Amino acid sequence: MKIRKILAVCLSTLLFAVAGCQVSGGKAANSGVSSATVSSSFSTVFSKQESSASVTANSRQMQSDSDNEPKIINQVSAALKAKYSDIVIANEWVSPKYNLKGTDERYTVLFGALKKDPLQGVAKVIHTDADGTAVKQETQYLSPKRKGPVRVYKLGAKEDDMEIIYPDGETHYFIIYGGFQVP
Repeated sequence: MKIRKILAVCLSTLLFAVAGCQVSGGKAANSGVSSATVSSSFSTVFSKQESSASVTANSRQMQSDSDNEPKIINQVSAALKAKYSDIVIANEWVSPKYNLKGTDERYTVLFGALKKDPLQGVAKVIHTDADGTAVKQETQYLSPKRKGPVRVYKLGAKEDDMEIIYPDGETHYFIIYGGFQVP
C-alpha cells in the first residue's frame, strides 16, 4: 500500500510537470499548454499506472467479462471523453446490470478532475440503460478536497461502492448514491 501511495505522488508530480501546470498558493496556473495537451498527458500518465484491480492498460479490457460484477476500466473510450469534455477523465467504474422495474440498467462513474480547475477532483455518475446508450440521469460530485484528480483504484465490498485515490495517495470511499465518503 505504501508503494502505491508513493507511486501516486510521483505520477501526480509528473502529470503537472508534463502539463506545464504550476501549483502556487493553492491554485493551479496553466503556463499556456492547451487543454488537449493536458488531457492527453493526464490520460497517458494514468493509463500506465496499474490499479489494484489488475486492469489491463493496453485495451478497454475489463477485469471480468461478466455483466454481473462491477468493473474498473482504465482506457476510457473516445466517445466518453468527447461527450464529457469538461472533465479530464482518469478512469471509470461500471456497475453490473441491475434489473430495476423490469428493465436492465447500469451505472458508470467517470473519475478525474475538472478541465477548468485541475485541482478539483470530480466523479460523474451516469445512470443508463443496460447497454449504456440511453442516459437516464447524471449526477456530478466534487471531491471534498482540492488535491488534484481522483481515480477509482479498488472495488468496494458492495456492488455500489469503491475506493478512490488522490495523487498524494490519500484514499476515500465513493458510493454511487451518495458521493465521496470522508472519514
